[in-house]
Amino acid sequence: MSSWQRTLTAAALWLIATGIVVGLGHAAAVRYNTLPVLQSRVYWTAAELALQNDAQQAIEVAENKSYTLTRIVDAHTHIIKLATVLLLVALVYPLINLPEKRKRTLSIALLTGICVFPLGVVAEIYVRGRSAQAIAAAGAMLVILAFAGLIWGLLRGSAARL
Repeated sequence: MSSWQRTLTAAALWLIATGIVVGLGHAAAVRYNTLPVLQSRVYWTAAELALQNDAQQAIEVAENKSYTLTRIVDAHTHIIKLATVLLLVALVYPLINLPEKRKRTLSIALLTGICVFPLGVVAEIYVRGRSAQAIAAAGAMLVILAFAGLIWGLLRGSAARL
């Protein structure tokens, strides 16, 4: 196993562990009850907010909380799924028929995109507007382009072995 392959494997395992910790933290902090109980609490909370404030403000608070929870779950799943892709890239790294410098560059781009994409998703909670969405989109595009380049090298290597 090459040193770069070990690096990719270690980074993938670290990202998987991070995704699991984010998921467990989210489950412990927010989703510790069963879904029916949680739904009941949402209805009671909405009714309580509507009594304390006007209905429009209660709807806005509920929408904001729902958006935040959705972004956290999205970041958690993106981290784990993309780390799994990184682990697969580390597995087939020796089979990619590209110059070593290009393989390393594409791997760094993939790793960077895998880190930037979920950070952009989490940033959407705190930064309203297009800037956080642009960061997430840039990370996703980096993942797509790097992965496409690595797949091309893998297919090229497969064709050379035939």
